[in-house]
Amino acid sequence: RTTSVSLHVDHPDFAYPDDLHIDVPLETHDPYVIKLRRGVPVELRPTMDGQPFAVDELFAFWSDGRSWLPGANVQKCGEHVLRVPAMPPGDNSVLLVKLDGDRATHFSKIVDFNLTAGEPKTLEIAMRPARRIEGVLSDDVPRPVKDGRVKLWTLPPAKSAFTRVDWWTWAPVKPDGTFVIDSWPAEEPIQLVALSQGYMASNGAAPKQVVDPAAINNTFYRRAQVFEPVDGQTIKIEMTRLAQCVVTASDEDEKPVAGVSVLSSPNVGWWNGGSQIYCHPLARGERMARVRDYNSILDNDFANPFEATTDAKGRTVLELPSGRERLAVINFVYELPVFLGRRDMQINLTQDKPTEVELRLQPRGTEKLGEWDKLAGVVFGCSTREGRRICALPEVRKKMDEFAERFRDGKNQRDPKLLFEAYTAVADAFVTVGDTEEAAKWRKKAAEQAEKAHLAESKTGAKAPE
Repeated sequence: RTTSVSLHVDHPDFAYPDDLHIDVPLETHDPYVIKLRRGVPVELRPTMDGQPFAVDELFAFWSDGRSWLPGANVQKCGEHVLRVPAMPPGDNSVLLVKLDGDRATHFSKIVDFNLTAGEPKTLEIAMRPARRIEGVLSDDVPRPVKDGRVKLWTLPPAKSAFTRVDWWTWAPVKPDGTFVIDSWPAEEPIQLVALSQGYMASNGAAPKQVVDPAAINNTFYRRAQVFEPVDGQTIKIEMTRLAQCVVTASDEDEKPVAGVSVLSSPNVGWWNGGSQIYCHPLARGERMARVRDYNSILDNDFANPFEATTDAKGRTVLELPSGRERLAVINFVYELPVFLGRRDMQINLTQDKPTEVELRLQPRGTEKLGEWDKLAGVVFGCSTREGRRICALPEVRKKMDEFAERFRDGKNQRDPKLLFEAYTAVADAFVTVGDTEEAAKWRKKAAEQAEKAHLAESKTGAKAPE
């Protein structure tokens, strides 16, 4: 059932809203009203060394979603003037790039500016020749380097708008560990990640542009290394080993399942920006400038990282960053069962030895969840509308908050003793709000976990819950 609709509205005289999210069904029978803001016209006058710069083969990225639409570009108004489609009042930015075929020859810096409603803006934009970047992977990676690539992103200033313009590209790494970025905006710092067979770039330190590095570093994201481009200088990327994850997939009868795609999604958190799958996908800004269709410009020079397919014995090996990750599967016949609202499994990986993981799969579509199982998923994993309504009850929320911290910190979230406490906490919450029928369902589930704990106690001697 659809609970929300997202949309954008494009009109040449108005600011382009692309973040409209509407909960459905609507609470009234009246139409949903979308109020557009009158856009502000912006003229760009590119120069180089103080002289007007010709606009032939000159492209622009600007800071609203219209910039990414197929066919979008600035309007040429004579030999030396460009006009950007109406932009929203407030903070904005723009980047100009001169192309010769698929190569960028000149860039502006990323220019930040503020617009006021009803006040057209004219900006003089200085152009500079593109900078060539040379680099090398550290000696940690054995030569010849296999399947090496680097991905680069511009680094925005502190507290910049989320929609600020950026530039991005990638390059393959040669067997000797070197790489070349042929064209980069000369005045923009670089943040980058790298990946090769068995290795990834080490976490980078927070650059000076980050206001609160302690808060940002306290996340599960991998972080990019940052460099200030200098003519004639070779940048060196520090690398670290990936961890091996040996996966065995079997069905409910413990028979191996072949042909199952097992994948993980480690993320890089770009400094002062968003996040992506680490070093994936690969794309170049030059092609985006011409095509304006992100999905069609993606390069497929390498297989998807962090994904592998099980063999006839149901086994496969993935190379993943060390630490906590999650595994999921893709298959038309089998799937992982839902556990606490998620259809994946959390694992812990170390560099010193392979991590063995067994995935027990079920046929797709065979799962029949009772209402209390659905609520377990709501409370501990997902955010459906029904879940938000139940968790909004003060008595239920208090019980959940009391338990959530212990649950999150548990080393094994499938531990029967831990689940016994979880289901008992939920049962107590429903008793508090007077729903004894629902409480009884949760008591039943708690009893099942207590029985499992008693069986484990008989094998290990650990004390089971009463």
